[in-house]
Amino acid sequence: MKRILALIVLCFTLSSAVQAQIQWYQTSEVAIKYKRNGYWGNWSDWERCVCNVKFDLNNDVITIYSKKTQVYKVLYTMEPLPDDSGTQVRFKVRDQDSDLGELRLRIEYNGNSQIYIDFADVSWVYNVKRIS
Repeated sequence: MKRILALIVLCFTLSSAVQAQIQWYQTSEVAIKYKRNGYWGNWSDWERCVCNVKFDLNNDVITIYSKKTQVYKVLYTMEPLPDDSGTQVRFKVRDQDSDLGELRLRIEYNGNSQIYIDFADVSWVYNVKRIS
């Protein structure tokens, strides 16, 4: 009986640890900028955009459930950029169209959070909050 109880406790503990590697965020706004003639333009105005974002670190996949679902396969973790107002986690990613880019989760010390997606000629940023 003790073995069965120990096995149940072990299974519960392991399943809880695995689930901890999935994080959910919800976006509230998005802004975009383009690179034209070798120069980056300004960020657009913020637009309302509500969708869910899933960081599935068990499978190294980040999914943004926008109008067109965006799927990013994490290839590796990159060195964070210096950030005096918060912390960042950077990933080199491959999207659903096989394009290479970077995805950054930026969390400011004041609690604001953003997800940046950067490619060679376009970048966009979402304001997000963690929901689980």
